[in-house]
Amino acid sequence: KESVCMYGHSAGSALALRAAASGLNITKVALADPPFTPRGRNDEEAKTEFAEEAARIQELHNKDDHRGSVKFFLSGMGLSDEDIEGILESPAGETMIDSARALPYDYVLLGDGLVPTNLGAKVKVPTVIFAPKAMPETAQALADAMPNASFQGLEVSAHETPPADMVEKLTEFFNSAAKGDRGDGI
Repeated sequence: KESVCMYGHSAGSALALRAAASGLNITKVALADPPFTPRGRNDEEAKTEFAEEAARIQELHNKDDHRGSVKFFLSGMGLSDEDIEGILESPAGETMIDSARALPYDYVLLGDGLVPTNLGAKVKVPTVIFAPKAMPETAQALADAMPNASFQGLEVSAHETPPADMVEKLTEFFNSAAKGDRGDGI
């Protein structure tokens, strides 16, 4: 049985977290920009809002309105309608529209939308979680729930970090030799 290191980015971090928690032979996990909401005083409100978003994405998906799905998804990030239209008209926007078929599945992977502390607690392998230094709440909450995880702040989100910079950080973490290395000091 071969062991692997696993990297998950954005909604892919939810998938990687589930895989690691399931007991697969994964030796290290790196998660970037996990899209969960930290638990707090308004958990029920956050879960309701997330369920409504998921239902809207599914509704647009069922109508094959993938452009509408992306527009709705991006509007939740605080972008203006003008900015969203600019994105959608760009080559990156075309890729987003093509990929929008996966959005309903991304929402399913995120469960109720809150940081999955019970799932995180099952992941015993060394884990590093990357997220912007300016927005550490989700990453830190997930790291706190995991027995062998640490948060590493980035200057910007992993979405905006140059791929070569992420590769360097991931390579350093995955190649670190010390058993139980939490990835601190990457």
